[in-house]
Amino acid sequence: MIKILLVVLLASLTLGVSLLFAHKRAEQKRMYQQGVATSDELIKRNRRKNWKLKLYDFLQKSYNYGIRIPLLRRYILKVRTRLAAVHSYDEMTMRRETMRITFLALGGISFSVLFLSLIGNDLTFTFFVLLGAVVVNGTLIENFVNKVADRLLYQQTELLEDVRHQYNQHGMVDEAISGASEISKYEIATHGRKIHEAITAQKPEEKLEEYYEVAPNRFLKLFAGISYLIKEYGDKNLKDKGSLYLHTLNRLKGEIFDEVLYRKKLRYYLNSLTIMALVPVFFLKPIEVWANTMFPTMGDFYSSRLGIIMKILIFIIVLLSYIFIKRIQDNEDTIYSSTTRKHKWLKAIYKKRTVALIVDKLVPAKMTKNYFEQERLLKDTNSSLTMEWFYLQRLITFVLAVVLSITLFVYMHMVSVNHTLTSTSIFKESMLLGQMSPEEEKQASEITEFDRRIIDQLKGVRENIEDQVAFLVNREMGVKASADEITQTTIRIKSKIGLINNEYFKWWELLVSFVIGTIAYHVPLWLLRFQRKMRTMQMKVEVNQMHTIIGMLSEFERVSVETLLIWMERFSTLFKPALKKCVLNFDSGPISALDELISDAPFSPFVRTIERLQNAFERVPVKEAFEDLETDRAYFQEERKQENEEILNKKANWGRFFGFAPMNAVVFLYLVLPFVYLSIISTNTMTKQIYTI
Repeated sequence: MIKILLVVLLASLTLGVSLLFAHKRAEQKRMYQQGVATSDELIKRNRRKNWKLKLYDFLQKSYNYGIRIPLLRRYILKVRTRLAAVHSYDEMTMRRETMRITFLALGGISFSVLFLSLIGNDLTFTFFVLLGAVVVNGTLIENFVNKVADRLLYQQTELLEDVRHQYNQHGMVDEAISGASEISKYEIATHGRKIHEAITAQKPEEKLEEYYEVAPNRFLKLFAGISYLIKEYGDKNLKDKGSLYLHTLNRLKGEIFDEVLYRKKLRYYLNSLTIMALVPVFFLKPIEVWANTMFPTMGDFYSSRLGIIMKILIFIIVLLSYIFIKRIQDNEDTIYSSTTRKHKWLKAIYKKRTVALIVDKLVPAKMTKNYFEQERLLKDTNSSLTMEWFYLQRLITFVLAVVLSITLFVYMHMVSVNHTLTSTSIFKESMLLGQMSPEEEKQASEITEFDRRIIDQLKGVRENIEDQVAFLVNREMGVKASADEITQTTIRIKSKIGLINNEYFKWWELLVSFVIGTIAYHVPLWLLRFQRKMRTMQMKVEVNQMHTIIGMLSEFERVSVETLLIWMERFSTLFKPALKKCVLNFDSGPISALDELISDAPFSPFVRTIERLQNAFERVPVKEAFEDLETDRAYFQEERKQENEEILNKKANWGRFFGFAPMNAVVFLYLVLPFVYLSIISTNTMTKQIYTI
């Protein structure tokens, strides 16, 4: 198995390095200051071009073959879907990028599995192998996708600069976008052409709605919408600001730079924390080997029931830390938006009549405080789960936790029985440091084997155990053994039999299993609350971005309150459900729709914005209602920077806490506690030795 993994690893890494170099060279611009390239340079460039073409052809063929393999097909489609959510390529480029990420991610997984397999091959390490594969796979895919997203943002700023230059020359929006797209880089040029096609179509509003569905970020949506408005209603000169369109492009460019800077800082603060949460796992086996070498008693601790519990606790801490760090690191536009997953497996399970009856009993009664709190939590996190599916998810978590806990207790009893039959710990208690000599090890193994043989002969015996043990010991040891040796051996074997007979599933273990299940039952609820806490940090940022959009749109004379709401809903993520509901109800009653929006999203900065919309609808024009936004724009920019820093600091603190929690757990649970255990054993041993003097 390890040899196969090694071959896969080497092949994946070799191909991965080749792909990285190819991708890096493909992005570099080769500029020649003067003259024509020499013949040697042309030859080298042609060779590189041919090599890239061969590599691209290989990736296309790999996609065609890989999509036919069932398991690999699901993985490739998962990568493709994740990549398509960030950027829309043409089909050939999408396939090439998908296979590039697939090969690199699988190479990382192979490395993790191989590394952990070489360290240890017991059951506990199997869990860590799977966890390592999941972490490395998710981290690599996220890194590649984030690079594509960041590259697209940088290219957007260049596109806006080119559009500005073209607009100054032609004075026409469609010509400016078309000309800028021709000289822009490939990724952003694709979007530029789509925007140009949409605003020049016979039904531009329908085409724009189609583009909004596939646009990778809100900045491209805003650019497309503003360009359409300028093309339809014309540009205007603002006092001391010049062209409205160019002024809007400048502000949009500033928004993109703020977003890029925010992402860079967040990545800097949380860099490699997912890997850091997993790194301590690599030291478990070396620590165990070292401790067993230097302190023989500690080896028995790691293989005992308490040692297994410590490993499981570390595994749970690592898993939870990884989940929470991923929640903190999520920063994409689609993270907080409503998902379109249908949860088919939950739906299928809920259709079972018995399951539905149990779940319906768990769901709080409608019109109760608990029901409204749970419903609000699902709405605040934009969860696609219904109330029934959410409680079904919690019930499944409870059942799995109880079953796994019971299985774990049974497994620990089996381990304890096996440890009692095969361990030589009783002969190590007199040793505080070092190892037994080969002669001592051989003698201890012979005694352990003798005890095991006697115990095997007494299986099923429940009465007169002491007499039966004494009889078998006398028969096995013969006349050569002294009375004291026979007595000590009988007592030792009897104590082992007592330990083995005590290893059965007890009532309190069932109780503990249900307690663990109850904790697991609340874990999905706690995760949603933590996600809502992370979302709250982003709400003020989104409100500030809404102010930017409102400030741009309020310069248009024909803009109404309903138009502003439509645009806010279009570019919102955290407040999207509430805004969408308001837009749908606006025609039936504007004032009541706005009041309901305030009750649906009671976030104070957002409420103040909606109250201004109410004033704009009833009393003053839109521009006057938001006139102070432009006046106080410098202050709001500084305030936004300060709030971004506070959000980054909070996320950094949470990230460091969860990132270093596994390391602290390893130090305390796998080093400190075993040494305390060793000291207690050593103290008991020395006490016995003192009493025997």
